[in-house]
Amino acid sequence: MTIFRISGLIAISVLFAFIVAPAAPAKAQSATASRLIDYVNAARIENGLPAVPEHTRLSLAALTHARDMAENGFVEHKGSDGSNLEQRITRTGYAWNLLAENVAAGQETVQEVVQGWMKSPGHKENILNEEITEIGAGHVAVIHGGAGKNYTHFWVVVFGRRQN
Repeated sequence: MTIFRISGLIAISVLFAFIVAPAAPAKAQSATASRLIDYVNAARIENGLPAVPEHTRLSLAALTHARDMAENGFVEHKGSDGSNLEQRITRTGYAWNLLAENVAAGQETVQEVVQGWMKSPGHKENILNEEITEIGAGHVAVIHGGAGKNYTHFWVVVFGRRQN
């Protein structure tokens, strides 16, 4: 009888932990997304700025938007549901006071996408923004000719600073 009570208590404790404790989202969802963060941070360091750490909610939003672009064959900041960056980030629960986003498609490597962004004044400004404190990244690769139309790689980086 005591063994059953202890087993029952353990089972209830485990169940309680899963229900009450919020699941922490994973860091960058792929090695490629992780490298994307590393390359963006390298560009910041080369320009005299500190690297910024990844925030899981920003990476979740970036990956979700990259998937949306890949599945629906578009490349832009507006989501297929009409959402903008602020709405997508707010959905993740990230309490922000500054946001920026870089999107791209078609580049085959992390190096190519970051080099392209650094040649674009607006994208470069986002990367080198001194006020951002966190980053998230998403990358999706699709089979050529799929929903992604002419592209096989979709890239999204989200930059943020949380409310104090």
